[in-house]
Amino acid sequence: RVAPGGYLAISCPNQRWRWLLSLAQCLHVRKNYKGYENWVRPSDLHEWVKGAGLEVVRAEGIHFLPWQLLPKSIIRRLDRLTRGWNYGWAINLALLARRP
Repeated sequence: RVAPGGYLAISCPNQRWRWLLSLAQCLHVRKNYKGYENWVRPSDLHEWVKGAGLEVVRAEGIHFLPWQLLPKSIIRRLDRLTRGWNYGWAINLALLARRP
């Protein structure tokens, strides 16, 4: 429950990248992971937040490419360069919402 004037921060994996995780698990590239991941479409996340009566304050993508592919310095640079338009395409979705 978010109080009036309160904030909610959410992050989750982007549904668009689920195929890659399935491939990585089949190839045993992603080892020792145990848990449950909620794969969400970017539009669904916005819909759920707005449906709960919250306003989206900020929506951003995290990691435009899988971090295992390139050195961390390049991944960070790509994240900075794509900030503002990478929300729907990044591996993870991050959203900040506020209850009016």
